[in-house]
Amino acid sequence: VDSHLRTGDPDVYCVGDAAELPGTVGGLWSVGNAHGKTVAANLAGDDRRYSADELTPVQLKVSGIDLRSFGDVSSGDATHRFTAGDVSAARWKSLYAVDGRVVGGVFINEMQTANQAITILKRNNRLDETAVKELLHVDT
Repeated sequence: VDSHLRTGDPDVYCVGDAAELPGTVGGLWSVGNAHGKTVAANLAGDDRRYSADELTPVQLKVSGIDLRSFGDVSSGDATHRFTAGDVSAARWKSLYAVDGRVVGGVFINEMQTANQAITILKRNNRLDETAVKELLHVDT
């Protein structure tokens, strides 16, 4: 599909897991929902493109565990990985950065901190090591 989510036939659109776009994570409801909004806007006459750069946090809630992962945490491009917490106590914070900019994170039972990190990533703000330690509530 193209960035408008059109197939080879300009009158046919594709969304969800069937729509393969570079940089898009499959199998997530939120991605399919964003695809649907893009196609709906295009069908209504707008010229909207789906951006795979849109941040799609993944959240898992199971007995005593509230996990949120977002951004790039697996490519190995991160120049810094900051971690804090105790996995055995079911509290963990891991933040990934490239050139001082947050690119991803994994948080267990630390949703307020996860939300702050997501806001920083969306704003593309630079963080120095002191700011990261402050965000993760790590003693300097």
